[in-house]
Amino acid sequence: MSLDDLVHLARETVEAAKAEERRAAPRRRGRRAEPSIQDPSTHPRTHVSLRVAAEFLGFNERTVAARTNEGKLRAERDGRVWRIAVMDLADYVERRRVAS
Repeated sequence: MSLDDLVHLARETVEAAKAEERRAAPRRRGRRAEPSIQDPSTHPRTHVSLRVAAEFLGFNERTVAARTNEGKLRAERDGRVWRIAVMDLADYVERRRVAS
């Protein structure tokens, strides 16, 4: 094996390792991770994003947004972000449980 072949092989190995690192590393988009809701009464925050609310309810984010537009779920606007009170989520789940 020539020196050029070894250099080429080493570069390919390094590039493959870097590509694997990029795939394995979580993407960060400048937002802090928001804790998911296990039990609404013990959640560390008073309000959560639509994404976390959707995860808790088992809905898509668009479904949660539709429920807020219909007035079935209360939400507050915080700048450009919609926030839903954790206790409002618990009330919504309870109302759905009673209705079914």
